[in-house]
Amino acid sequence: MTESKIISKNPFWFWKVTKIDFNSITSISILHPPKTAISLEIKMENATKLIPVSSLRDHTWKELKKHLIKENIVLYDKVGF
Repeated sequence: MTESKIISKNPFWFWKVTKIDFNSITSISILHPPKTAISLEIKMENATKLIPVSSLRDHTWKELKKHLIKENIVLYDKVGF
């Protein structure tokens, strides 16, 4: 995470990197679908992305949530971090 983007590396295809500007994000949901890792569902103006983020530690989750609130992004925490 930078000041203007969320950056995610794919855990399976390590060469794939997803970069999303905070300006294009309308809302983010923290999900735990059955039989899968904890994920971020990022809704943008024209698309929705599901990004696995189970490797984040507790302090990183708290930092991410604070940063999203500061950026005025709607956050739905369905896991309880």
